[in-house]
Amino acid sequence: MISIIVLSYNHGGYIVETLRSVCEINIEKEIIIIDDGSTDDSINIINGFIRSCDIGINIRLIEKSNSGLVTSLNLGLNAAKGESIYFIASDDLVCPDDFSSMYEDFISNQKAQMIIGNAWVYYAGMPCSKKSYTNKHNAFFSLSDSKIRKEIFLDFPKPLLLQTVIFKRKALLDIGGWDENLIWDDYPMFVKLLSKYSIEENEIIYDPSMLVAKYRQHDTNSYKNTAKQLAMLKQTFEKLTPPPIFKKALAKQYAFYFLVALRNKDYTIINKLLVEVYNNKTFFVFTCSLFKQVIEWMKRKL
Repeated sequence: MISIIVLSYNHGGYIVETLRSVCEINIEKEIIIIDDGSTDDSINIINGFIRSCDIGINIRLIEKSNSGLVTSLNLGLNAAKGESIYFIASDDLVCPDDFSSMYEDFISNQKAQMIIGNAWVYYAGMPCSKKSYTNKHNAFFSLSDSKIRKEIFLDFPKPLLLQTVIFKRKALLDIGGWDENLIWDDYPMFVKLLSKYSIEENEIIYDPSMLVAKYRQHDTNSYKNTAKQLAMLKQTFEKLTPPPIFKKALAKQYAFYFLVALRNKDYTIINKLLVEVYNNKTFFVFTCSLFKQVIEWMKRKL
């Protein structure tokens, strides 16, 4: 059995569509909805959906006061009963057919601790044509274990999404679940998993042909808040990055967010990044990374 954890917070306009997609997965499952103190009508909508479900569907809601996504992830992890576990936000969708196929591949491989699929970039009312994971992801996950464990700090592909991964629940418990002292939910978990488990030994399987989710795009996506993203980045890197490469790793990420801020004409963020780079004395690394990313962007456009 697989436990599917739906992470709910103020997505009353989306969550019924999410729950319908989850219910359509034709495998043995339990569905646990963790609501993080929503202030919209999510609770009433969720309870209404549960009452409308067929009696054979194993679905329940756990409510908690607002304390952040990471605490919701740990609560779901500890409440789950399945040997496998999957997490999805209440504004995203599952693609039932590919999800079922990836799950069957996963449970047929006894060594596998996690399997990573792909996701569509999803705009409501529009056909899906763009995938979340690109050639950069393919290149990253084709590296050796030792190389991956270095590049996860220096040059990791973006995004890395929890909703593309089915986990062995025990694998997450064995590494202590999510660190509740960190705000960032997905990247720190990938760091922990890639440090402990091996791609070379097939403990981690990467199959980008499996489109298991639709990653919804809308105005309130958390990644669009650049200031928040930078705060999470710095907090995470200060705790997880090996000291010898800390400044270099941070400067490379600052180059990425500099371009994001430039595109958004966010001059406050631009100024903040330049001050950080100056104070850290990493201008050369920052400039080289900036130049490389501009070249990559131009190649994609061409």
